[in-house]
Amino acid sequence: MLAEPMAVSTRALERAFEPGLPTFGDGYGPGRSVVVQGLGPIGLLVAATAKIAGAGKIIGIDMVGDRIEMAERLGCDHIVDMRALGSTGERVAEVERLTNGLGADVVVECAGVPAAVPEGIAMTRRGGRFVEVGHYTDPGNVEVNPHVICMKDMDILGSWAYPPTQFDTALQILLRGIDTLPLEEIITHRFRVSEAEKAIDTVKSKKGIKMAITP
Repeated sequence: MLAEPMAVSTRALERAFEPGLPTFGDGYGPGRSVVVQGLGPIGLLVAATAKIAGAGKIIGIDMVGDRIEMAERLGCDHIVDMRALGSTGERVAEVERLTNGLGADVVVECAGVPAAVPEGIAMTRRGGRFVEVGHYTDPGNVEVNPHVICMKDMDILGSWAYPPTQFDTALQILLRGIDTLPLEEIITHRFRVSEAEKAIDTVKSKKGIKMAITP
């Protein structure tokens, strides 16, 4: 039940693999810092993938207690809790503090909230990479200052679904992490097909993390 969302998550992180400018940063690789904005199922699996792939410092951002607790168990070294840090400025400052004033090598936006995009760009270091995977629906526009992108010499990459071969990558990552990380616990609720409406209502109420529909 995790193969499909893991395909989305591994594809998103792979978008940051290619090296950036050596002067500032080298894209994603072992030891690199990663920020994950939004710790729903996709964000949690991005964090887990980063951990399994050898990331250095992994920073998760969310405001839902269950998600934060799971993120810590799946490899996040630090949590930026939006309940305590309520403004963009506070959250950006905290990420900079955790990355020695540089910003993150890679930021992956999984929240799907327009305001998270300029915030994530602000959290990205010079020469870093910002990956957008959260906006698979269209919730509207947001203002972005193009000077920041130019000044940071950064890359902004979109990630939409995955090629069929991504399932092999997803399964390999799941196999590598299944004994060390509680990946299966991301699925917190199971419903029968006849209970699909109840499953949707549970998602809307922000109870649990991932819902599964079973025969």
